Amino acid sequence: MPKATSKQSPTHASKNSPAKHHFHRTKMAGSGCVLNKNNEVVWTIRLKAGVQVAFVVKGADRTKGAYIQHLVNLARSNDESVQHLGISSIIARRTPDGGNNHVMDGTYPMRQFVRILDEEEENSADTVKAWGINIADKLTELNRSSTYRTGCIYGGDLTPSTGPTSLDTHILNNDVIQIARYLYQSSIDDGTFFDELLDDDKDGDKTLAKKFFAHTNDPHTLFTM
Repeated sequence: MPKATSKQSPTHASKNSPAKHHFHRTKMAGSGCVLNKNNEVVWTIRLKAGVQVAFVVKGADRTKGAYIQHLVNLARSNDESVQHLGISSIIARRTPDGGNNHVMDGTYPMRQFVRILDEEEENSADTVKAWGINIADKLTELNRSSTYRTGCIYGGDLTPSTGPTSLDTHILNNDVIQIARYLYQSSIDDGTFFDELLDDDKDGDKTLAKKFFAHTNDPHTLFTM
């Protein structure tokens, strides 16, 4: 199914954007890194439709967001120094309990970076790992000029062993709609996004809409609200 011929950026940065707890020392599986309370950690997740997300936390506590505003500002201004990161957007994280709610750090919504892969790019463990490492390296570089010179490391890929999940597993509905419109506006307009059956889809999805909204019985209703 062809993508929309005219694309609009989902939010903020464009698709071509560059974009006190005490912990025991813990070695993260598969990362080769030793984590302590002074590290910031980048975690990544692969989603369907060629979308990847990354979020940054303090140490071993995934409920505490790390400072990322310096990178957010550079991504939103399309600064050349972060174009290699391919950050498409910066959006709120979604709770994994099925509700359309923000992940909160106290009174503040936690944020995540979004990357939308080109059609020829593979949404693999290797590509998301490389992306996560690049984000960690950039944050470490930016932190050198901060008051607290914390290092940032890549923690790993949190994608389930069964493979990428639908976008509404980790992205709020309104943001999923924006990404869907960015990629498939013409198919949304003519209805094939919701109704045309996919033949031998590798993910087992019957329609494109189900790659974006697996937890909604009738995704079409979300686009008419």
